[in-house]
Amino acid sequence: MLLILQSGINSSFYKKSTVLFLIPAKRPAISIHSLIMPSHEPYCFIHLPKTAGTSFKIMLERYFSQSEIYPSAELMKTQRDGGYPDWRDYLRFLSTEEYPSIQLFMGHISFAVAQRLAPRSHLLTFLREPESRFQSNVYFIEKVMAHRGLQMTLEEAYFPYREKLKNLQVAFFADSDADHQTFLEKSSRINSQALAQAKENLASCGFVGISEHFAESIKGVETKFGWKLGNAIHENQTSKGPRKALPSEILKDMEEATAYDKELYHFACALFEEQKKGGKRKRWFFF
Repeated sequence: MLLILQSGINSSFYKKSTVLFLIPAKRPAISIHSLIMPSHEPYCFIHLPKTAGTSFKIMLERYFSQSEIYPSAELMKTQRDGGYPDWRDYLRFLSTEEYPSIQLFMGHISFAVAQRLAPRSHLLTFLREPESRFQSNVYFIEKVMAHRGLQMTLEEAYFPYREKLKNLQVAFFADSDADHQTFLEKSSRINSQALAQAKENLASCGFVGISEHFAESIKGVETKFGWKLGNAIHENQTSKGPRKALPSEILKDMEEATAYDKELYHFACALFEEQKKGGKRKRWFFF
């Protein structure tokens, strides 16, 4: 049985080599990596696909200079379809001379990787209503395939990515160890325990935005971090006109593929409401 409490005391254990650290949870547990990097505290935007993340990314790029961002716009031009680097490239970047100059990381990277790059209090993300996100992702895959010169039906474009789209938002937050990303690599393993871990990890992030409340989320980010991002913009919308209906087989998949995501989304909405009230966020403990 999963119990979610909003008060009490918990303890979090972190292991480095053969030394065991016990940290009382008077505040949300932080990554051991942030403990050994006190002089450098960049931000990291965990960009979940099809959650208005591209619009937020563009706004961040206007605020931070390109020399302060990884990956830079120039680096992204070298990637397939102009996308983000592989998550392993982010971890390799930690050992480069350029790392101390970076103030903002962005990418389709998991929570497990992001917390290696920046303190949890500097992690930002957006979540979206799961069925809308799922459908948008399916249409986007078809669009990408067409861009590559591959004319496919929605079913043909969707099925190779079927496993990756299952409860994708939970998958991005369920893992805590970048070296063992069990759920991101195989989302079919997601269960109630993975959901509980995803909630705990999400609650430890510095800011959680909601795509359906994008403009309000931008104001919240500005208040939280003292940034001036300007008016909210809307980019990379998969389709601005009427869409063809999803085939029944894909719609049938959608219910199972969004079940755990819906629970995480409702939790994210609760976090968002807390942020709007200002002040210190409630402590959530998961047992």
